[in-house]
Amino acid sequence: MAMVPKRLKKEPLIEVIWQLQFEAPGAAEVLPGLLFTKLQAEHPDLRIERLPAAELPAFIGQVDPNLSFAAKVRIKATNSPLVWQVGDRVVTVNCTKPYIGWEAFYTNITSVIRTLKESHLIPNPLRHSLRYIDLINLDKEPDLSAIQLDLKIGSYQVNQFPVQTRVEIPETMVTHIVQIVSPAELMLLDGKQKGTLIDLETLSQKELASWDELQEDLKQLHNASKAFFFTQILTNSTIEKLEPEY
Repeated sequence: MAMVPKRLKKEPLIEVIWQLQFEAPGAAEVLPGLLFTKLQAEHPDLRIERLPAAELPAFIGQVDPNLSFAAKVRIKATNSPLVWQVGDRVVTVNCTKPYIGWEAFYTNITSVIRTLKESHLIPNPLRHSLRYIDLINLDKEPDLSAIQLDLKIGSYQVNQFPVQTRVEIPETMVTHIVQIVSPAELMLLDGKQKGTLIDLETLSQKELASWDELQEDLKQLHNASKAFFFTQILTNSTIEKLEPEY
């Protein structure tokens, strides 16, 4: 297997998201305030806001699978890229640019896991995932040449054409959901950027038995996602252009 870089000097990551799903009726009414109080110790400049899904009647989320795991409350630190979100059946920890690195992100996730565990509001976690969203903009006109994807329809080689695609790839104990959009144009904090968008979500297939098992499984999710991104998505040429450190 090819070597996997520890980091990239030209970091293409625009957001990373850890998501936890659970079944705990009524927990969403208490969790935002509980998390807010716990997080204030390290982030005194927090603010909390209601999201559009919070205005929907409760039964809508029960019958519409697209809204079942929608976040209803967002907690944001003013001078930090970290964001925490809570819904009826979901908690997320997000990090936008600039990415704080895996060790710091893992520490923030495990802090939330401890808070959820100690609250006794959620009996057991159900499933969780890590999602990395990258924007590759090495070329003036983005196409699929930066990644290991070869698309053809009949006699048409479509790599140079606008593309939107989604695929689920199972591996041992995890499933990778890969979404590619090229070209993609996004408005980021440092201005409008255009490139090839790579949205990689890695989900655990393991049935989690405890909160402690969740923390260990999180490390495995990260390793699986990182290996897949560097060995199965980016080309060697793209990796070199992003200035890898091993």
